[in-house]
Amino acid sequence: MEPPKVLVNIGKIVTGRLDDPLSEADTILIAGGAIKQIGLREEFELNDSLEIFDLQGMILAPGLIDAHVHPGFEDWHPRLKVADWMEAMLHAGITSLISQGIVHLSGRPRDAVGTKCIAILASKIMSAFRPGNALKAHFGTVVLEPGLSEKDFAEMSEHGVNIVAEIGGGGGVSAPEDVMSMVGWARKYGMKVCIHVGGAAVPSATTMGAEEVFRIQPDIVCHLNGGSTAAPWKDIIRIIEGTNLPLELVYNGNPRRLCEIVELLKQRGQLHRIFLGSDQPVGIGFSPASILKTVVLLSSLGKIPAELSLAFGTGNTARVFELNEGTVEPGKPADLIALDKPVGSEGDTALESIEIGDVPAVGMIMVDGRLVATRGRMTPQPSSNLLVI
Repeated sequence: MEPPKVLVNIGKIVTGRLDDPLSEADTILIAGGAIKQIGLREEFELNDSLEIFDLQGMILAPGLIDAHVHPGFEDWHPRLKVADWMEAMLHAGITSLISQGIVHLSGRPRDAVGTKCIAILASKIMSAFRPGNALKAHFGTVVLEPGLSEKDFAEMSEHGVNIVAEIGGGGGVSAPEDVMSMVGWARKYGMKVCIHVGGAAVPSATTMGAEEVFRIQPDIVCHLNGGSTAAPWKDIIRIIEGTNLPLELVYNGNPRRLCEIVELLKQRGQLHRIFLGSDQPVGIGFSPASILKTVVLLSSLGKIPAELSLAFGTGNTARVFELNEGTVEPGKPADLIALDKPVGSEGDTALESIEIGDVPAVGMIMVDGRLVATRGRMTPQPSSNLLVI
């Protein structure tokens, strides 16, 4: 059990909530891996039994959540031929990952038994394994293949599989008439159903648009701005106007469409529908700081306040996938990052740096109340240093 900790001298707190995105509180008490109290320093009784961390005015935010990765097993990726890619993402402030299916595994079986076994195995491995000895990986995701039965969905649900990977993103079935029975079974056993939108990024994928969304009626729309090629703009508008579904925007997508989608949702008062993913590692590249870079793009070019852009990649994602992390509130896991203006930025704070287009520095990473790093090695140099008193 980690000893109780107090974070002091916080500049501001990004809460991860769109309805109340910023807090002026400057002190947080952490015990048992969770946030216990948030307030001003004079409200706390500090004593020698507490570990005290001085943030020196840095911004505190929830750990980022990447809602869209295509992993292998453990911290190896078979397509990129790289190890420790998830630990690298941890060092860019990402404390949780969500799988949209293991589709790059060499020799991946394309039958019902094989895809079921992969989903259960990934769920069990990643519920016990923490990349970087910290990062949380929600990998209980099944890729739909021909022959899956209701019994298979019941068995997968019993063993922690709770997401149907993006339909059309690489499985053997994607046509509405072929997946509807599977979608019904998935919902019966409490699974979230996701759909791929846009061009086919890999040979096993399918181009999907508004018509497929309306016919399949998923719970979640993946990469509305393309993964990596965007759907026609008329399809994007139909999906936005014709549904109330959560809409994922990704780093490995079309940046122009991303900004246009945000502008349309802003006009409609529907920013609550946005959540963020990276759609990586894939063939068009890998960036550990993908979620931070997407936050910067949304804020600097999409003219979204930095605290709201950060909420897209934290609290909004947690709400869509019903995760406990993602916000800075009493009772929530202490999955926290400190953000600072990078050395040389014109911004006076991390939030101002984001809004002018600079990727912020990560000056602290904490998961379940345990200090993981005093600097994210995959982000720029911070202007301040965390002090352990």
